Amino acid sequence: ETQPVKTIGDLLFEILSEATTGEGPFVFETGSPVGGKKEQTAACAEQKNPLVIESEIIPAVLRTFASRVTFQQSNQSKEFVRDEEETETETQEDYISRGKLLHRLLAAVTTRDDIPKAFDDLQEQGIVGGEINVEALKKLLEKRLSDPRVADWFDGSWQLFNECNILTKDSGGQVVVKRPDRVMVREEETVVVDFKFGKPKAEYKSQVDEYVSLLKRMGYPKVKGFLWYVYSGELEEVC
Repeated sequence: ETQPVKTIGDLLFEILSEATTGEGPFVFETGSPVGGKKEQTAACAEQKNPLVIESEIIPAVLRTFASRVTFQQSNQSKEFVRDEEETETETQEDYISRGKLLHRLLAAVTTRDDIPKAFDDLQEQGIVGGEINVEALKKLLEKRLSDPRVADWFDGSWQLFNECNILTKDSGGQVVVKRPDRVMVREEETVVVDFKFGKPKAEYKSQVDEYVSLLKRMGYPKVKGFLWYVYSGELEEVC
């Protein structure tokens, strides 16, 4: 009984069944043969994979050149290299420039015990170090702070105002800032000190006079003013 043809498979089965004679295997062929599998594989192998980066040897050429780098000492440090004994042969400009470092150190010092830390802080900033004779500078600063005339300024018994701004008005009514180096208050006594490095000048006294006047107007008791030429050790009471 013939089965109804419902699918392409059923159709092929019917066609092949009719063509079969039953006398050996039936071979059905159609179309023309194409290149074999090996030929296709060889053709694909010739094509480069765009996702694969092939390494390539590039010869390196090494050359040497004469070094043009020279040592340049910073302006902040080179001004302070000389020892204390050399000051007699220094120019006034060098004398003052070298004092800038001492001024920064004094601004960071509350008592004599703060001297090592003050030096360490400036060393971390790259200001003290290299060719600077740190030990000589420490010796000088310790010597100045041990002076009997100023020793108690650095014993921790004072309320200290280091480089604090004072706001006031000039003759034209404009607000100006005054900044004494060191103001110390203890009980019924006030001391204002300005550190100087170089030759004495008349305007320095006027400057301290103004500080004293401002502090009195602010209500501070028994104000005294001093000019301290730290590098030379000279101490001058202004008022």
